[in-house]
Amino acid sequence: MSHHAITIAIAAYNSEAFITDALESILAQTRRPDQVVIVDDGSKDHTARRIRAWRRQHPLPHGLRVELIEQENRGLPAARNQAILRADSDLIALLDADDLLLPHHLEKLEEAFRIFPDIVFCFGDARLRENGDLGLRFLEGKRLDIVEFEEQEGFRILGSGLYESLIEGSYIPTASTLFRRKCWEDIGFFDEEIPFCDDRDFWLRLTRAGRFAFCPMVLAEKRRHEENMTHSKNLLRLRSSQLKVILKMLNQADAMPLTDHERRATVEALDHLVNGLLYSASRRGWRAYWTTGSSLPNNYKRLMLHPRRWLPAVAAQLGFIRQDEAGG
Repeated sequence: MSHHAITIAIAAYNSEAFITDALESILAQTRRPDQVVIVDDGSKDHTARRIRAWRRQHPLPHGLRVELIEQENRGLPAARNQAILRADSDLIALLDADDLLLPHHLEKLEEAFRIFPDIVFCFGDARLRENGDLGLRFLEGKRLDIVEFEEQEGFRILGSGLYESLIEGSYIPTASTLFRRKCWEDIGFFDEEIPFCDDRDFWLRLTRAGRFAFCPMVLAEKRRHEENMTHSKNLLRLRSSQLKVILKMLNQADAMPLTDHERRATVEALDHLVNGLLYSASRRGWRAYWTTGSSLPNNYKRLMLHPRRWLPAVAAQLGFIRQDEAGG
């Protein structure tokens, strides 16, 4: 039975309240990793101090290496890239510092790579945790059900419809993933110009590299809190990053390449996103609305001129609409 070397890549920013829980969840793995690389991305709190204290207090199992890299703040995708660059394993698991791995995480995902040596990526489900309470499964109600698959050995080998399901929005919980480092190199790393949706962009490009497998088990816990990038206060920036992802897919459609059906799905996703983006921007006032609308592709700029869209921006600017009431 083949053995894969596994590195867990952790991106941390102002994570002193969470990082030791994340590290404890790694020690609790039934299949421990070979290496853990933590990148402190210019934290303004005591994240790095907490990590060093944890390392002093916890004798590591034989063969496990935990490395800490401190760098100036460059954003989440840059921190992920730096961690993976330091990795010397053939498989990479991502873990954001505020999330937790469940004990069977690495064991189950590595099993998929042993059974199906041609896959490039495997992911499972996650449970949402908010204020200490466990909530819904991350994949509940998501678009995975439109993807064709073959059930084998307790895994789903995903097929047609995978790209189309992801272009509408990523349903893959980052903390429940395992992928080949070589594929990360081959497709060009995480895009550091896309600060909020780098994972979505990465999964979409990775669909060109080979087959995906899905493990229908909860393998991680994802914390919800006000500092999450996906918190409602970041909605406008999140949608702006989503726009970058979709436009990138269209610009690279020939190079990827995308099928005709995938191209149509990408254009439909763009239409839907532009409507949501203008709505979010209008609730931030006229300046945000104008700046956002001006960044749209030329054939979408005319949508800004419809009174149904710009009147709420004027109302928000004059204080008739509270920004916090409108998801802005």
